[in-house]
Amino acid sequence: MLAYLVLHPGRVHRRESLAGVFWGEMPDEQARGSLRHAVYELRRALAAAPGTLRIEGDTVAVDATVIDLDVAAPSRGSLVKTHPRRSSRP
Repeated sequence: MLAYLVLHPGRVHRRESLAGVFWGEMPDEQARGSLRHAVYELRRALAAAPGTLRIEGDTVAVDATVIDLDVAAPSRGSLVKTHPRRSSRP
């Protein structure tokens, strides 16, 4: 979930939306419980970097300016190179 949040910098995610993205096949109550647990684990993992995980009411976001995650690089185009003869489609 951290990678998902970082790949959408500056975006605030509603808990309902995150539960659907990650646990959409589960009943709503179970999906919300899984999300609560995931948020709890993220809080623990990011305890040494206060302010990284922003939780306000029913929303969750990450301040991507405070962390550097390699997985974000392709979305910025820095690692994506195409050969002139090949299609640029993924």
